[in-house]
Amino acid sequence: MDCFADPKDPRLRTLENSFMLGPLLIYSSTANDLDRDQVQHVLPKGIWLDFDFEDSHPDLPALYLQGGSIIPFGPAIQHVGQAKPTDDLSLLVALDEHGKAEVSRTEGSWKRPERRLHVQLLLGGYAKLDAWGVDGEEIQITVPSENDVSELVSMSAKQYKIRIETAKHIPEVEKVSRVKGIELSKTPIELKSGVWALKVVPWIGGRIISMEHLPSGIQWFQSMVEVNGYEEYSGTEYRSAGCSEEYTVIERDLQQAGEQESLLLEGDVGGGLALVLLDSQGIRVYGVNLLWHCLACIFWLVCLRVHPVFTLVHPADSYVYFTSIDGSKHEVWPESGEETTYEGDLRPNGEWMLADRCLGLGLTNRFKISEVYKCLIHWGSGTVNLELWSEDRPVSKESPLGISHEYEVKRIA
Repeated sequence: MDCFADPKDPRLRTLENSFMLGPLLIYSSTANDLDRDQVQHVLPKGIWLDFDFEDSHPDLPALYLQGGSIIPFGPAIQHVGQAKPTDDLSLLVALDEHGKAEVSRTEGSWKRPERRLHVQLLLGGYAKLDAWGVDGEEIQITVPSENDVSELVSMSAKQYKIRIETAKHIPEVEKVSRVKGIELSKTPIELKSGVWALKVVPWIGGRIISMEHLPSGIQWFQSMVEVNGYEEYSGTEYRSAGCSEEYTVIERDLQQAGEQESLLLEGDVGGGLALVLLDSQGIRVYGVNLLWHCLACIFWLVCLRVHPVFTLVHPADSYVYFTSIDGSKHEVWPESGEETTYEGDLRPNGEWMLADRCLGLGLTNRFKISEVYKCLIHWGSGTVNLELWSEDRPVSKESPLGISHEYEVKRIA
């Protein structure tokens, strides 16, 4: 309970839905059928700034950081053995009423590793200012004018509201039969082969929340049910139709269970029909094969946008490599910038690879050049998006849009 933040405050003594973790206040709803925003958040006196990692959900706790505090965090890992001293370090900073924040220091013979430093200055309303630098060196953050900050906070609050209002509640996992043809849309579905183990959530955009390469034991997706993982959109806007709509399982093929399994999903994406076919096969080390057809009136512009968010086991040693259509070779590292797009002859010539030098592995994504109009790389904190975009055009039953692609893990030198 957060009464420990101020034992003299009688308002905090009866609260049972929040607790302190250092300077971090975690607030959640413990009442049945009540979202976290439907429960009044009673905060201790002082400055408490709300924030998230762009993953806010009505079924998940709300987070507040006390003014004057700094908390560090790093990339998501499966176990401590995957952590490296050179991994990126991120700092969340909440200033106090004097515009200051401090963190406790550790003295001794500890040597600071060479690593990137990401500073996020909280502004409230889920807004942040970002700055990158090198750990141990001075980093300067230019604070915008008061009007610009107000606009940034207002925009972030609106985006947060959209995420909460469009999020679908995480249902109880149902135990259902794995017989072909039975309704499976309300339970996470596992597709397995000798090489891949996929976990699919049909009721929220048919997203893939887990993609494990069995021979290496590497989990390429490490996501929650509602956000990240593998998504598909039907427009150029972030989280447009297709991202969160409910899909129905209309067919599941288990005739070669353990070697090849397939799943056919169908869903309404706001005026059109989306068909998604997923299959996993181990014979050719063949990963995910997605085919999405949208059928709608000829006046509806559609852009199919494949949006996977890959987890970086070793962010400092990860990069994207490809050869463009014009023959030029590219190595794209996180330092090159947050987002890069490639169009025309600069597009990868049918494949690109997410490589991890430390693991000695690369995840190759192959696709048909004729179906992909643009490729986009977006680096996050311990993540990277490798997006495939189709052209933006009207579709109909006679002229659907489709993107088909596959993944394969390879050893690299």
